[in-house]
Amino acid sequence: MSSTNLLYFTFGESRTIYRQAAFSILSFLAKDWCCGKIVVMTDCPLAYSFLEKRISIIEVDESQLPNWRGPTNNFFRAKIKALEHCISQSTDENWLYLDSDSFLFKDFQPLQTALENGRPLLHLCEGRLPEMRSKSIRQMWSCTKNRSFGGIHFGEETAMWNAGVIGIPGKAAPATIAKVLQVCDELCREKIRPRLIEQLSFSVVLANSGELRPAEDCVAHYWSNKPEWEAAIAPFVRGSAAGNEKQVHP
Repeated sequence: MSSTNLLYFTFGESRTIYRQAAFSILSFLAKDWCCGKIVVMTDCPLAYSFLEKRISIIEVDESQLPNWRGPTNNFFRAKIKALEHCISQSTDENWLYLDSDSFLFKDFQPLQTALENGRPLLHLCEGRLPEMRSKSIRQMWSCTKNRSFGGIHFGEETAMWNAGVIGIPGKAAPATIAKVLQVCDELCREKIRPRLIEQLSFSVVLANSGELRPAEDCVAHYWSNKPEWEAAIAPFVRGSAAGNEKQVHP
């Protein structure tokens, strides 16, 4: 059985994102996480010092980020490169990337089973591109419909998935992340708003590489109401960092 490693990628001046990631890590540890490593790529290792015995930290130098963002300076492309870096260091291991504003609220085993069976994961399906109503998605669809990027056809069934959780099965991981990067770079050359290009790249490549499984029944992703969650998370993480870590289930 292949292990599943977790990856968080956090950097910048906002302390909030580090608290959120720490809370997410604690949610996995509260479930007695033992499936694999918990890896944090960050430019602020001190933010995770109270977890240093339970996680692996890869310090990211600010000078690396321009290269990871690519020639079009796509901020979200760095997320793909972070996964690529970790996948290149492992052999036949599954990887689960999580945005900082996420946490595990249920046993992980169903997701582990999916990855073991070669099924990739994303948080949830947001809808098919032709049917979505946001201005950004309509513009994206008009630029991609009935075309191919990275050898993948964008047709009426092409769907956008939320990429706050990304699970990549180990055996296919190197080829999968290489294809995601290829699609992303080809899309970046189009006149598409950059914010969702990385998300669409993961959506089409993972859908093309196996039967996608949503992770929403095990992992929460609170991107739409962060202030309310931050109010609850901050004292919890401060208490843990002060040496009062509790096995509290979020």
